[in-house]
Amino acid sequence: MGSTFKIREIRVPTLSGSKGTGYLGALVRVSVLGFLALFGFATPASATQLVVVGGCRATPADAQIWSDGLKKALGPEFQVYGFEGPVSGDCGSAVTSPAKLSIISRAVAAVKTAPHTEPVIVAGHSAGSVIAEKIVMGLAAEGFTDLHFVNLDGFPVAYLGATKADRVCVILRNDIAESPNAPDMKNHCVGGKLLYLPEVGTPSCRDNSWCLHFATLNRAIGGNGITTSNWGTQGYRPTFVAETGWLK
Repeated sequence: MGSTFKIREIRVPTLSGSKGTGYLGALVRVSVLGFLALFGFATPASATQLVVVGGCRATPADAQIWSDGLKKALGPEFQVYGFEGPVSGDCGSAVTSPAKLSIISRAVAAVKTAPHTEPVIVAGHSAGSVIAEKIVMGLAAEGFTDLHFVNLDGFPVAYLGATKADRVCVILRNDIAESPNAPDMKNHCVGGKLLYLPEVGTPSCRDNSWCLHFATLNRAIGGNGITTSNWGTQGYRPTFVAETGWLK
């Protein structure tokens, strides 16, 4: 089933500085309702389905925090489903374990049984990007055609299979640092559009790249004291404010 969009065009300036200048085109299609506006994402007459998959060691509780935050920020135009990420020891690019396959099957089933079927956006954070890619492929195999895939500072391998979806790769940055998977995202955004998302959280992550990694989904991450040793537990806590810049 096709989607009905109301679109207008605006000019959005690229970010200044040597990092990424020219990667994001200036012409962006924007919804009059302000949602799903980037690169052809637009708010349809019926609800849009949004599936989000957490990164390495993201628990079901973490996924619930993320999806609840998105629901609060986006409103009833979106039906949001949150899924946990891969467990410790299974955070590589292979998608063969029973746990990962379970996430894929549950996500596809949730979308298939929803009252509103399309469009569907599937976003994966970090190691969850490879799972998100397989969800997109599973939905395509089920006959879905209005598909959009968002890789939130994830793995480059997640662009090799989701060929039937519009694709956006998201890097978050401030004036002195970028999220840690930025090099891979720049070099391997095959068939997709590279989006540099400016940091808007308070306080700033400054030069903490892991903080920026989680700022792709949590605007409040700058105050969470995140480090390379505690990111698995602090990415969503103690404060969470959903980042939605990759949807607008």
